[in-house]
Amino acid sequence: MSVRLRSLLRRFRSWFFALTAASTLVLAPGAMAYEDADGDTIDDGIELATERNVAVATYPHVAPYGLTITSQSVGADVNDKFRVRYEAGEFEVEYLPDASSGRVETRYSLEIASVVEWVDNVVPNGQVDAGEIASVLTLGDSGFGGLRVNVTEYTSADGGNVDEFTIRSAGNRVTLTLVIAQRFLRVSETKVLTPMEAKLDIRVNHTLGSAGARVGLEFAIDIDTDDEMSFANESWDVKHDYSINESWINVTGGSTASPSTVFFAWSNDATVDGVSARTLVTRPQGTSGAYRMFAVYPASVSEPTSALHVASIGVVSEAFADLIRSVIPLGDPVLFVSSFVVVAATVGASMIIAKRRRRKD
Repeated sequence: MSVRLRSLLRRFRSWFFALTAASTLVLAPGAMAYEDADGDTIDDGIELATERNVAVATYPHVAPYGLTITSQSVGADVNDKFRVRYEAGEFEVEYLPDASSGRVETRYSLEIASVVEWVDNVVPNGQVDAGEIASVLTLGDSGFGGLRVNVTEYTSADGGNVDEFTIRSAGNRVTLTLVIAQRFLRVSETKVLTPMEAKLDIRVNHTLGSAGARVGLEFAIDIDTDDEMSFANESWDVKHDYSINESWINVTGGSTASPSTVFFAWSNDATVDGVSARTLVTRPQGTSGAYRMFAVYPASVSEPTSALHVASIGVVSEAFADLIRSVIPLGDPVLFVSSFVVVAATVGASMIIAKRRRRKD
């Protein structure tokens, strides 16, 4: 065997040992390890650290038609709180960045105002223009007022509590299903529900009366005039890989140094008659804090039209950001590889230094 070949083999053995040692250190019991018992792609350590206390109250005691949900962080330097109230087809969302202060920094209300029929015939451009709403079926208080909130409570696969609320409008034309969980909860292939929001499924069953029309919903949004509203094609959940294909309106208030944000987000697609396709959503139009927007669903191939649109309401939690700073994202492959390389390089360098010292001695 040549001297050069023996030298190469010695180097190979050294670095092979370094890589083996790195594997042992990175994967050893007690070292950082990714765990996901419920299969929602969120590490169990992060789920535990960011679990929230959720309290639910419905009223009146018999046949409730209203509810209040309060969700508060636990263990952050400054714990935050958000509240969701519902009655008569209207949701109100409030955010308290400091729960102990009792001060609401940001809020908005969202009303499921009406079922509409839209015909793109005044200015055929794929937009909702003046005069193109052919029919309006009013909801709000007249559609949901006094109708029962049905409550279901269950435990998710990882032991977190989940609350689900179902409200049907008069004639079952619109069904609202609100879901909130203590921990992260995978609700579909494309969405993981975070603990800082509630999922809102909106189901519409409507028989069209206008030729060539598409069914849609009109939302009424009321925003505190001191807060600022913005529309974006990517929601916070999309930017943080908890959802895909989702837009949002975020309402931001509070101080410039410490802003607080509440939001209404929705999937860019809806399922109509079992087929998923693009939804036309108009940007909010209005003044003095009162806005209107339309969500028009894909054309139906049958009657009555059955549409499902998935949305969510929640907050951008400052406490959540604080809590995950102390929890390393163990499932991050980039983190794993970088840790592996650093450990291997350290072990290898240590071996080379030790070998050189032995030669000097």
